Amino acid sequence: MKTSRSDDWALLAALDLDIVRPGFAGGFLRASHERRQVITAYLACAEDCLGRAEVADFLSSADHRSILRATFTTLGQGMRRALSRSGNRTHPRRYYRDLNVALVEGSKHVRQAIMQSQALGPAKLALIQRLPEELCDVRLLVRLDECIFVDDLLGAIDAIVAGGVDRAAFMNALLTSTVEPVQVVQKWTLRLSFSPGPVIESSCFRPVRDGRELRQVALRYRNCSRRYVINCLSGQSAFGEYTAADGRQVLVLAEKRNGEWYLEGVYAARNRDVPTDLREEATAFAAENDVPSHRQTRPKNGPMAALRRVNRAVFDW
Repeated sequence: MKTSRSDDWALLAALDLDIVRPGFAGGFLRASHERRQVITAYLACAEDCLGRAEVADFLSSADHRSILRATFTTLGQGMRRALSRSGNRTHPRRYYRDLNVALVEGSKHVRQAIMQSQALGPAKLALIQRLPEELCDVRLLVRLDECIFVDDLLGAIDAIVAGGVDRAAFMNALLTSTVEPVQVVQKWTLRLSFSPGPVIESSCFRPVRDGRELRQVALRYRNCSRRYVINCLSGQSAFGEYTAADGRQVLVLAEKRNGEWYLEGVYAARNRDVPTDLREEATAFAAENDVPSHRQTRPKNGPMAALRRVNRAVFDW
């Protein structure tokens, strides 16, 4: 029967030794977390130079340090301590070899992060080895769970730093913050300046210049414009606030398609209907600035359209 759990191989190895030394498997299962990990490291990495009975006798009686010295040609400093923090379940064979290699050959920051981590395993070891030195800190490691996310995190860091923020301050925020790293990234993303939009500032038009301004606009208009931060950074979208001669204001969204800017929408607070005259005035202003409307807007009628308009005041942003 095929097995799928990562620790099945270790249990099968213990059962194999139990055949020649009855009781070995039971002792293996009842052992402390540290001893079980030490024995598993031996089963995973030691050269097969002893008979099964000799191996069972040795693993049943030897102390932890002796077992580890017999397991690895060169034993990494702190290996026993690292194994004691590797949990109550055994791991794939490769983990034990990789952990010792990291402690023997790894960079100083890798070895230090391993020794400072309160919980270790294959995923955490991969994280430690993947992070650059400036981020390989236990304060960040405890808030990271997946190595796959690290690639996106590093890419996001490069993008934010390229946007002009202070790298040292941003790194410090990632390490010292108590919130999830993704929240830190989102907060600092709001500091980046947007790519220039198609309409410059004037007495009747104020472009939204960065994420913080867009967040304020989203709060005032109670809409989802905040979700467009990345599109605005990449130059795919641009927001601005148009003010009519009588003081009424609307939020204008332009989007770039095939290298050309088009008017995507004109919005009032809570996405309520914009008065026809104000919409036409804002649309004409955009057209005068080479931002034509790419579609004809038709008034929405019918029961569902009426229901949507009535409920806009109920479902606040």
